[in-house]
Amino acid sequence: LEALSTVDHLPETSNLVKWIYACENIDGGFSSTPGSKTAFIENLYYGLRSLEILGSRPKYVSSHLEYVISLQNANGGFRRSRELGASALDYTFHAVKSLVLLESL
Repeated sequence: LEALSTVDHLPETSNLVKWIYACENIDGGFSSTPGSKTAFIENLYYGLRSLEILGSRPKYVSSHLEYVISLQNANGGFRRSRELGASALDYTFHAVKSLVLLESL
């Protein structure tokens, strides 16, 4: 993902941004493919970071904030999705990084 920092080498990014937007869910989160509504915390981070690198903003900032907050468990960690309940370090990392990106908008 960090290699996208060299987007100057991409001849055209508008279709790329459209594709990322097609993965964005109005009720929070990003799916891994357009048309799928299943959101996972890592996809939210990847979508937010990709849009940031491409100089674009997510459409549903407040929904994404609510989505991340809804994933925090009582033990302080974060789970992967609304359906999957166990806290894990990688999910927590993606949640914290997503919050940082969202709060910078």
